[in-house]
Amino acid sequence: MQRLEDLERMARRSGLDAQAAVCRLNITDELLLQGRFEEVVERSTQMLAAGEPMLRVRAIMDYNRAHALVRLGRVADAKRSAQAMLRALPGYAHLVMDLFAAVAAQEGRPEDAALLAGRSARTKQERNLHQDASEVPLIAETLTRLEAELGESRAAELMQQGGAMSTSDVLQLAWGADPLR
Repeated sequence: MQRLEDLERMARRSGLDAQAAVCRLNITDELLLQGRFEEVVERSTQMLAAGEPMLRVRAIMDYNRAHALVRLGRVADAKRSAQAMLRALPGYAHLVMDLFAAVAAQEGRPEDAALLAGRSARTKQERNLHQDASEVPLIAETLTRLEAELGESRAAELMQQGGAMSTSDVLQLAWGADPLR
């Protein structure tokens, strides 16, 4: 963590704004891994308020903020950050699906959670994507909860159904409206 902060300061002082932004993004990734969710929210909020001009960095910062907010139980705020990320990078919808699968599972909606998780898993499989280290614990917790509540076979069946659904339809399960509004 200290090394990332040193690199960010060095890049900023050297006028390497893009490199400094990537360092700040990596800092929030590391904070997520360490479970320091309040700090993720604080740092990402500051960076976003400063008007980060790089679209992808801003979008992933919104995602990291949404992830931390979900972990803190601040779902309404997480939805706003997730929607901002989706507007900028709709191709990263699988990340939002994983977050809101966890929310649905926590809220006692295991069927919705399984459909969301299934569509996300299918997207990652189709694109040969790997989970980011900060996502692994959240996804594992969701799957464990689904199998406990639904049973392994029913969870697998619903995940397969979710995998066959459209991204738009599955995202509506996350918050019951057009995800880009």
